[in-house]
Amino acid sequence: MDLKHILLKKLDSLLNPQFDKKIIWALLTFGFLLIGYQNLINFITSFEFKYKGLFLKLSIENGTDIFLKIVGIIFVLIACLFYYLVFIKNRDNTKYKTLKEASCTIKKLLDENKRIFKTQGPNSSTTSVDNLRNTAQLSVWNETKSEKIVPNNEKIYSILAKIETYKESEISLVEDMKNHIEAFKNHVQHADVDYSEHQFPIKFSILITKYCNNGLLANKYFEKYTSWINEYIVSNQIEYIQDKYIFGSVLYDKKPHDIDVLLFVNTSSSTELFSTSELLKQMEKKFKADFDKSLHLTVFSLREEERFDDFKNRLLDTKEF
Repeated sequence: MDLKHILLKKLDSLLNPQFDKKIIWALLTFGFLLIGYQNLINFITSFEFKYKGLFLKLSIENGTDIFLKIVGIIFVLIACLFYYLVFIKNRDNTKYKTLKEASCTIKKLLDENKRIFKTQGPNSSTTSVDNLRNTAQLSVWNETKSEKIVPNNEKIYSILAKIETYKESEISLVEDMKNHIEAFKNHVQHADVDYSEHQFPIKFSILITKYCNNGLLANKYFEKYTSWINEYIVSNQIEYIQDKYIFGSVLYDKKPHDIDVLLFVNTSSSTELFSTSELLKQMEKKFKADFDKSLHLTVFSLREEERFDDFKNRLLDTKEF
């Protein structure tokens, strides 16, 4: 996250502040001050001093100002009304019979979180874990997690709680998502909490996309991407790529925002891995220029074979090409 992204994030917070809670607290505070100010003033200004026969008493005698108390009560009532309108009346009470029925609503929230993470998170194209060490950058990212991702996660959790019936095959994925939401929120509130055992469940996200888009698409919808990748690999003589899989939203969405590809590179040589890495970076840039879509490559080398198998098993659907 560079200076440009930090400034844009701050500008967004200024142009689109979350006023609801601040307004409610301001109304409540001002209302109670008006109601109780007379007693507070009398308490503060009442003063007595005795010393060797000298007696001094300072006080302000003033009748109770009924008008200000009434105004204070009105402010408190308005704050209560705002709270009802914002947090109770507009609460989503929609019930869903199945996860498939709720899938498109959940997908919108997942897509928003994905966009935020890819543009501002530690694994985004503009950000790495190393250059997030800057205090200002970390502050912006932590603020984003707290103000954007956690509330979206809570909405997802609420939707999952309103689903009447789950298929047996869905239960473990839903539980994984709930555990992730709880652990991630705890991590955001307490930075020293480790949530590595409850990482984001990729299979859940893919299942939601699959449901929302009514299953796997025919090969014709993504063949243009796989053919382009194969042609680029051959024409640029990118060696050592043994296995190639396409996965994610491209398998279900006719207009995907990005393309996810899993690669296994059959070498452990540092020199060969470096040269392959450089060629793959150029491939991502060329893909973006040709399709105006981001190509996200997840690459494992021969020395990471077990991790490759583990990652692949976490995916709901893949297409080898």
